[in-house]
Amino acid sequence: MKSKIARLPARQEKFQPEADPRLADGQASSAEKLSSNVFIEPRRNDLASYYKSADLFLLTSNYEGWGLVVAEAMAGGCPIVMTDVGCAGELVKDGENGLIVKVGDKTVIAAAVESLIENPEKLRAIKQNNLEKAKAFRTKEEYLNRYKKSWEI
Repeated sequence: MKSKIARLPARQEKFQPEADPRLADGQASSAEKLSSNVFIEPRRNDLASYYKSADLFLLTSNYEGWGLVVAEAMAGGCPIVMTDVGCAGELVKDGENGLIVKVGDKTVIAAAVESLIENPEKLRAIKQNNLEKAKAFRTKEEYLNRYKKSWEI
């Protein structure tokens, strides 16, 4: 596995969607419109810098364990939009430090993202709330204790 990872390109690649034959000539699909803003990054171990500079973190999973990636994004102060899986409701409180949406509802997911993009004050407030909430996880032990507690009945 390590040898395959080592062969991954060490450069950022632009997302290249396939053309949609159903559209008229010159009409851009949603995927083509996204291509100017979406980049595929090579595998990295230093994700904290991405979380700190991201506008928001989007988790659209249908199923999730507890959600370490959400805790990492929170620690970076990244506003979160996630489906109602894993730590949703426990780490992420809807409207307080992120938005929680129904699994599989693409319209609601898009509306949640759009609502934050259109409301920079709300985005800043969520970011600040995540930075404050992440202070509870200063060590790996604190994080693991919180994770263990989430499994207790």
